Amino acid sequence: MGLGHHRRYSMGFQIGDRLKIGDHICTVKFVGKLPKWPDSHAYGVEWDDPSRGKNSGTFQGQSYFETLKFNSGSFFKDSRLEEIASRGVSFYEAYSRKFRGSAEEFNEIRLGSRVIEAPGFEKVENRYRNRNSLERAILDHHAVNDFPLSEAQWETMREGCVKVRHLDLSYNLLSDFHQTCVLLTHFDNLESVDLSRNVFTNGWDVLDDFIFPGVRELIMTGNELGIEPLQKIIGCFPNLESLDLSWNQLTKLNEKPVSFPSTLKTLGLNGNFMTHVPTSVSDLSLQTLHLSHNLLSNVDPIITPSLRHLDLSFNKIDDWETLDLLNDRIPKLLSLRINNNPISANDQLDSVFHIMVARFQEIEVLDDSILSKKVRDDAELYFVSKVIKGEVNYNTKLRRWKTLQKKYSLQTKDQRIEKISWLESLIITVRAIDENSKAAIECTLLTNFTVRHSKKIICRKLGLSLFDHKLHLAITPEVLQVMSFEFRPISSYGVSDNSIIYVKRKSCTQDSVKICS
Repeated sequence: MGLGHHRRYSMGFQIGDRLKIGDHICTVKFVGKLPKWPDSHAYGVEWDDPSRGKNSGTFQGQSYFETLKFNSGSFFKDSRLEEIASRGVSFYEAYSRKFRGSAEEFNEIRLGSRVIEAPGFEKVENRYRNRNSLERAILDHHAVNDFPLSEAQWETMREGCVKVRHLDLSYNLLSDFHQTCVLLTHFDNLESVDLSRNVFTNGWDVLDDFIFPGVRELIMTGNELGIEPLQKIIGCFPNLESLDLSWNQLTKLNEKPVSFPSTLKTLGLNGNFMTHVPTSVSDLSLQTLHLSHNLLSNVDPIITPSLRHLDLSFNKIDDWETLDLLNDRIPKLLSLRINNNPISANDQLDSVFHIMVARFQEIEVLDDSILSKKVRDDAELYFVSKVIKGEVNYNTKLRRWKTLQKKYSLQTKDQRIEKISWLESLIITVRAIDENSKAAIECTLLTNFTVRHSKKIICRKLGLSLFDHKLHLAITPEVLQVMSFEFRPISSYGVSDNSIIYVKRKSCTQDSVKICS
């Protein structure tokens, strides 16, 4: 049963209405009859918070509406919903309450029935004396709806709106994009607009007269936007420098390319379940691109030499060639997030982190870890040694390897052999034992790895929590030394090739302890 079939009823709510029930927001998706209530009408709603739902728009095997998220729908008897639900307040009312106030609100403050303060009209005026210089109007979670404002109401607010540069209307009850654009026309100096978590079901067909050339930043996350509404939005905001479209319905953005503004520097497309990077991003001079929580296994369309910051976390990337391609195409990439991809869960490698660092020419931040010169040098040494010994498969024809060859004097076969000998003096293999389970593994480390990083590698292999354990070096078969200073190199404790390291819970804090029998 389509949404338009029950578009009009002589009832309180209509399909597309956004309602607030308690602290939660929902969208009316169905108005009609249910067998459960033969003498009444029923409403079907979809909750913004899916955990509130009980079904997906189906009742007794019959589908009455569709939900975008599984089990995010509920049915209500008309009398019940009209009793508990609110359509919210107009922008005028929300704005006036927060930024204008009134003397009546402050004439007295009560504790129970007792008046404890009466600041008077002068204090109220002083508190709001700067309202006409307001630059940031933050009205998120204020139940703002689409009710149109009268000219008299706008006249009352005009002076307070004239200097607003940033307007936040996220998490409200807006549903008509045309009406929202009408509202925006009253803010002459807008540069940034946040409309996140409003669900716009109406008002897309009458937007030709709206252009906001001064808006540089637009945030529309979780609006359930499809590709056609997105195209209309871009038409209204032609000069955007930052656009966040995360957590929308843009799965097929690659199949139906959108012409993003050429001015765009930052683009957010997290959580759209895309299987391919949109080809249109390669036409932009982006500096920041967010693509986390998608279904990407490759990044072929990302050919943007201007890019400096890239987020590919929580995807399906499982091969090293993808990272090498990124470095080749984006040689000046400064920060990268690649965590929670299959490639970063490869248990065959002792230091995935260091190998990732070494594969990039200019990277300064990896998975939110700031990389010092020492960390980068350690990573490169480790990586070079692994490639030379054939333990890491790497295309030595890449530009990155040429750079490493030059830096570490690997120009000839004899020099490579000499370099292997030098590098191998830094590489050690230790035996790590979980004192609790007695499980034992071998790990390859660099002597200049910190205790913390070594612990991370060892705990990952043993399946232990990094934060609940400490490393203890076996000095003799019966005496262990606590490796307390986590940011010292392991060599400072005398860790060498074939050392035995015990992993113990943090409850033991002595510098040296007896091994428990």
